[in-house]
Amino acid sequence: MKENNNNKEKQIDKIKEEESPLTTNSAEVRPAVSEQLLNDLVRQISITKLGSLANRDKSSVAEMKKGISDMFANIKPQDDIEAMLVAQIIATHEATMVSFSHANAARSAGEVVSKFRELSINQSVKLTRNYTILMQALAAYRNQVAVNNVKVKNVHVHDGGQAIVGNINKHEKS
Repeated sequence: MKENNNNKEKQIDKIKEEESPLTTNSAEVRPAVSEQLLNDLVRQISITKLGSLANRDKSSVAEMKKGISDMFANIKPQDDIEAMLVAQIIATHEATMVSFSHANAARSAGEVVSKFRELSINQSVKLTRNYTILMQALAAYRNQVAVNNVKVKNVHVHDGGQAIVGNINKHEKS
């Protein structure tokens, strides 16, 4: 029995050593920020799924970190702001799934169960809306960073002059 526990702990320690903070594939997300976000997400998801931090064991934390890191890597945040938005997106997704599962679990008859199911469905809908808003915010932030705006306040075009308003692309003839 002790050998199994020792082997399990060694496997968990090996996973911990191999894991870095959230993998972002970006040099712009600072390791301290990604580590903080990972810890925040593990804490939040532990509370949401397990009811408290006390109910988690090392292997469930390692699994959670792996899942969070995979989700994080798939969205590919490019800087600290995007990383924070991604963390909120992941937390909202997890809370939405838990809320939907509560709604589906409350199927027996009774006024209390019916009220709980209704509240869970309403919460799920709100969380789904928030998830969409966060995804839109991420897309808007990425577009804002990607587009360089030039604001022209005063343009004077005199007789015989020409003005161009818009993007100018130089195409070379072959």
